[in-house]
Order: sequence, then structure tokens, then C-alpha cells
Amino acid sequence: MIDMSFYHQNGYQIIKKVFPRAIIEKIRQFLEAEKDKSLELIRKSVDFKSLDDLISKISSIFNNEEAFKALDPNLKNMLCGHFDLETRLNPILHSIPKTPIVQEIYHQILPNQEPRMHLPPTARFVLPRNIYSAVPAHQDISYNKHVEDFFVIWVPYCKIDDECGGVIVHKDTGSLPEQLSNLDRKFWLQGIPDLGYEKIHCKMDAGDALLLNKWVIHESAGNTSNRIRYSSDFRFFCGHSSKHYLDMNTWKTVAPSLLPAYTQTT
Repeated sequence: MIDMSFYHQNGYQIIKKVFPRAIIEKIRQFLEAEKDKSLELIRKSVDFKSLDDLISKISSIFNNEEAFKALDPNLKNMLCGHFDLETRLNPILHSIPKTPIVQEIYHQILPNQEPRMHLPPTARFVLPRNIYSAVPAHQDISYNKHVEDFFVIWVPYCKIDDECGGVIVHKDTGSLPEQLSNLDRKFWLQGIPDLGYEKIHCKMDAGDALLLNKWVIHESAGNTSNRIRYSSDFRFFCGHSSKHYLDMNTWKTVAPSLLPAYTQTT
């Protein structure tokens, strides 16, 4: 059994070598192919000659309020490094929650609950130097009002080092109350002001997992490498949800109206 004491004390935990290499490689290859499709979709609206040229044009768009407002929402998502809905709903991503270790983690964090995963999971391709794909400091509770109790598993499909970026956790914030009262957003929610906590860059290898509770403050580290950063994150929850979810016992999609009543754990 995995020792989850660090998670329960700190609100986050890196677990090394959780996922088999074959699964990680299969998903990485899938996301690489989908990235090429995404870039071709972007090219239909934003003509670019190279990735550096694309980053320059993304910057121009995001710094022009009218141009930003005029963006198609799907295009806006892709320019910020999100794969489209079809990619995120592909069953290949279910290889992660189907691993026995995820079921074990779930039952340690949310004991005596039926395991469920919000749909769709997030899948991202962060281009080098695309600062607009960086999520400002936040707590996941602010982005996930549709579920009552949950945790997140963030999974990289490449090496996460000083250059490639990844996730920065603010130490000792795992039990802070929600800091944002104004949830207005341009694309991301406004960042939580720096509260002075130590910032820890979670360096990881492909196949590792980063667990995050709903309170811990974290943010993106920029990708300054020449590599594209591939990752996905999964929200596992119990209780009511206003959105579709994946029943992790039957592996079937369930509509919000069919969700049973929430049972509070002690």
C-alpha cells in the first residue's frame, strides 16, 4: 500500500514510477499525433511558418482585447495548450484511471465511496515559450465547483525538469481556505496573490504521478526548453456533479441527472 501520509499532511505528493512505461509511451505517441492535428486546425485561423512564429502571433492575439474576444472558444483553448474535446474523450486516456494503483489511491483519499472520474480529463500540449499556456497560481477548488469532494492526479508524458517546466506547488498551503472570491476570468482565473509560501517545482519523470488536493495552491512553470510538454490530469470525486462522469466500476459514462446522492465520509 502506498504511504499517503505526506499527501494528507501537505495536500500534494509525487509518487514515482506509478504507471507502466508501455501505457505512458502509448499515450505520448497518441498525443504527439493529436498535436499535429491541433496545429493544422490552428493554422486554418492563424497562419504561421514555425512554432516561434506561432508563439509570436499568440502573443499578439492575447494582448489585443478585441482579437482575443473574437476568438472561437475551441481555438482559444488550443492556443492555450489544450487538446480539443474529441482528443480528451478518447478512451486511450482511460488507461491511467484503469491502473490498479489509481483505484488504491482513490480509496485511500476518498474511502467508502464509489470511484468516479470527471469527464473529460484534461490533456495538454505546452509549446516552448508559450506563456499563455501557463496557469496562474490557483486552488483547484476554484475551477471545480461542479463536484463536492475531489482530488487531482497530474501525469506527465515527458521528463519534467528545470527547462520543461511543469507544476509549482506552494508549500504549506494544503489546508488553506479558498482564496479567490472573484471568479471572473479572461481565460484563466486571476492568479492568487503571492502569499509568501515557499514554491516547490515538482520535478518528475514520465510515469510518475502528482497528487493534488483541492486546497493546495499551485501554478504552472513555464516551458523554456525546445521540447513540447505533454501531460494530462484527472479529477476523481465523490458525490454530486453537474457534469458527466466516468463510473470507474463499470467504465461507462453517466449523465449528471443519474448521479446518486452524496455520502459524506468522516
